[in-house]
Amino acid sequence: MAKSYWLLNEYEDLKQNIKSLEFYDCKDFLDMARVIKACKFFIGNKSVAYAMAEALKVPRILEAEPAFPVVQPIGKNAFDFYYQPHFEKWCIYLNDNLMDKN
Repeated sequence: MAKSYWLLNEYEDLKQNIKSLEFYDCKDFLDMARVIKACKFFIGNKSVAYAMAEALKVPRILEAEPAFPVVQPIGKNAFDFYYQPHFEKWCIYLNDNLMDKN
């Protein structure tokens, strides 16, 4: 089951395509870190949530910006992407090669 940490309007747009998506309203940063640690892999942009995933070394995919590369994934199962084909490649790779945590 996918969980969303986006703004509510972003969630509602994405929910139209991913029916099993749930919105999770984190109580605080510790709650967010616990949920991120429990996920199979994390997808995010330059944000506090991505910084948490990086620090926790959760398998992760970063939506990167080639003109402003201030955040870079470091370590095992850490990837970035600029374009949709790369995003899909890394999602498939992580989904197929990691064990479910549930």
